[in-house]
Amino acid sequence: MSNPRNDCDFCRLDANADQRVILRNDRVLFLQNEKAQGALLGSGVIIPARHAETVFDLTPEEVDATFVLLKHVKSWMDEHYHPDGYNVGWNCWTVGGQITMHAHMHVMPRFRQEPYAGRGIRYWLKQPANRWWSCLVALLFLCAQGLSQAGRYVRADFCDLTPSASGTGYASTFARAGFRTVARRVPPRPIMRHDLEMVNLRG
Repeated sequence: MSNPRNDCDFCRLDANADQRVILRNDRVLFLQNEKAQGALLGSGVIIPARHAETVFDLTPEEVDATFVLLKHVKSWMDEHYHPDGYNVGWNCWTVGGQITMHAHMHVMPRFRQEPYAGRGIRYWLKQPANRWWSCLVALLFLCAQGLSQAGRYVRADFCDLTPSASGTGYASTFARAGFRTVARRVPPRPIMRHDLEMVNLRG
């Protein structure tokens, strides 16, 4: 089995000249990589010196050291960037958006000039398009009906699929499952079997 330290970018900082250690203490480091910042000017990560996969694997001492260093990072960012706000947090595992499997706390200065100023780290995740459970209920109902793959429809009002410039709703999810929507609207009602109108078109 390979040693995770040999495969981990954060365990081999000397292998990436773009990764700079800005601040550190005896247990954690604050890193910046300008090439990885994208639109997040001045952002960086606080990582444990020891290889640990997620925040859940940090020792109490590493957690304490992380937040001690975070205060120094904020002071440093205030001096260098003068941000108007901050986002701070961890992504955990692939589904949670973690790319490098070495725990890292993102520290992101935010600025009032940003097009997305005022939108926090939960903004995209809480959009209606990210609601998967209603689609799952609908798909389970449809599977139970045993309909053929051809010509299946789901009523638009069930899925909140009213056409809009924002593109919100579940249209893309149902399209990937082979469904088309019928733009018929009725007063809202609880999610029940009769909330689906399905038409099976025969050749």
